[in-house]
Amino acid sequence: MKNKLVYILLILWLIIIFLFSSMNANNSNGKSKGIIKGAVNITNNVLNLNLSDKKIDKIVTNLNYPIRKCAHVLEYLILGILLMYAIYNNNVKIIYIIIGFIFLYACGDEFHQSFTGRTSKFLDVIIDTLGGTLGVLLYLKKINN
Repeated sequence: MKNKLVYILLILWLIIIFLFSSMNANNSNGKSKGIIKGAVNITNNVLNLNLSDKKIDKIVTNLNYPIRKCAHVLEYLILGILLMYAIYNNNVKIIYIIIGFIFLYACGDEFHQSFTGRTSKFLDVIIDTLGGTLGVLLYLKKINN
């Protein structure tokens, strides 16, 4: 039997994804923009760019959407790796089951979001599933090296 820690991490990660989806649109968007603004401010200070507040706000606005989509990929990439580590047993059928689970969890995640005042987009399900699949592929590459 695999280490119990990975099962605990997997369950915690599923809960974390659920909690991210529980945030309403304003909180979720505000947290994203706050993180991006912090990174832009650090870059501005380190590189002495002397960006105005207006320019920083524009950069934050322009980066918000693509970074949020990258966050979708990352959270499901981690899910894919954790699922593979927890249950993969050199059986190719398990890979399909894991990717199917990732897809269904992403569907449930988007459905759940619709109750928080956020949009529920099938594009996000696709992005999440691709992120999870990338995690599966990275895990397979690692164990086959």
